[in-house]
Amino acid sequence: MQTHPALNKVLFYLALGILLLAFAPYSVSWVERWMAVPALSFDEPWRFISGHFSHWSWHHWWVNCAALACFILLYFHSLSAANILAFSIFLLLGNGIFLGLFYSRDFYLGFSGLLYGWFVYAALWNFSERKLLNSLVLLFLLLRLLDAGREPAGLDGIAIASEVHWLNVGMALLALGLQRFFFKVFVKRLF
Repeated sequence: MQTHPALNKVLFYLALGILLLAFAPYSVSWVERWMAVPALSFDEPWRFISGHFSHWSWHHWWVNCAALACFILLYFHSLSAANILAFSIFLLLGNGIFLGLFYSRDFYLGFSGLLYGWFVYAALWNFSERKLLNSLVLLFLLLRLLDAGREPAGLDGIAIASEVHWLNVGMALLALGLQRFFFKVFVKRLF
């Protein structure tokens, strides 16, 4: 039985919402159970996933949920569920490698790294269809990235992991480049 493409996207975003609720900041001990801790992550591999959905405070959680809602409103019709799912897996793998091997802080938590990657990917995916909107989104992200790198700490006194934001922007560019290359080299030659 074939499902409607919009239903697949609704289910994808519903699953994200459930993950965000499941790892929400109910208490400090609850957050510490799920956040990514590079020293432990190889022994507890679920932290490579759960760290993205856990948040230090309700403010942090609300900001990330608001950004996800903006992403859905802006780009729900631009990307297929398969496309966003494949890109999300690509981001999670890249983040897992980075957090496990190269990340120098004591822990990582939050959804914003993935959001940066999704916004850049979606804004560039169909850039020509809504140039002004996508230009404004990319400008906002760039200004936010430059500002976050100078911020000593977030609202909750926790340093912003701007290197993870930059990583996800780079991975979005890499994914788009690989998709364009694949399309140019393999698909066009076959047809």
